[in-house]
Amino acid sequence: MIFLRPRDKGILSTTDEPEEYTVPRNRDLDEKSIVHIESALNGSAIRSNVRSANNFIQMDGLTINTMRNGRVMVVTSTKGGIGKTTLAMSLARHLHDLGKGRTIIVDLQHPHGNVASRLRIKSEVNVMSWLPYLQQELDEVTLLSKLVVRLEEGYYVLPAVEIGQTCPMEAAAAIIRELKRYFDLIIVDMGPEQHDLLVSVMKAADKTFVVIDYDFSTLKDVGNYTALWKKQGISDNVFALVNFDRGRKGRNKINRETCERLLREVGISIVGYLPEADNMRSIHNEGKLLVHEQPKHPFTKACGGVLKKSFPEIFAKPKQKEGFIKRWLR
Repeated sequence: MIFLRPRDKGILSTTDEPEEYTVPRNRDLDEKSIVHIESALNGSAIRSNVRSANNFIQMDGLTINTMRNGRVMVVTSTKGGIGKTTLAMSLARHLHDLGKGRTIIVDLQHPHGNVASRLRIKSEVNVMSWLPYLQQELDEVTLLSKLVVRLEEGYYVLPAVEIGQTCPMEAAAAIIRELKRYFDLIIVDMGPEQHDLLVSVMKAADKTFVVIDYDFSTLKDVGNYTALWKKQGISDNVFALVNFDRGRKGRNKINRETCERLLREVGISIVGYLPEADNMRSIHNEGKLLVHEQPKHPFTKACGGVLKKSFPEIFAKPKQKEGFIKRWLR
């Protein structure tokens, strides 16, 4: 059997010598939260974690980013069919392709989360798999090998709950806290159906992107939700993303100018416009993503623009040290 042991400088590799590990109680969870989680655990038919053959992590040579306080971005919407999940998956894949750090997409959609099925993932691991572990201090090896799914491409997925299951609000917040310890970039896909759950995750997020289109009822709903989020003190990091944008052409009375004005009135700014892509669905039906298959596509470039605008520190180039001659001539 292969055991995993961390080496110096954040490199993980295989070794034949197992190490004992004692897991203390997780101090981040109060007694009330533990009762909620235990109740959900006892009332759910939680299967054992995915077989090692199905979720084997090749950790040779894997360099861990020492940032260890990952950025969290939530992608949500006020209605279905607006491209929320597509955008969440696209942002995660694009960040991974750009090499911006260890990346995971978390599917907290209730119900009918479909990130796993769209990526052709068959796994017994999902959000509910975490419940037995949230009363322990999770180590990195346990988390990566038992509680998330690593894709062949190198980034990670935490699949959604099964139909009929509900992730406790306290558990969702704890999961995000643990992921921030070991991932650089966490993208959460979730709708407003479980609003208390959404709010708990938004409070832990650096940015929340609300996906909208040029539809009056959608803009009205965004205004209503924003008023609610203001009362809960989480509206400052909420931004709108316009999907299916056709530029300034068309007969729709709701255009860019109108959309910007209506959102400005409720206190939300637009962080980007994502163009409509005719061939996107055919690519996604193959279990692929447009942002990877066509890196020069306008949609891919628009996704990159949104990320650079929202998280400029991720894309900042490291400062180069000045050489002796340059310092001497200065």
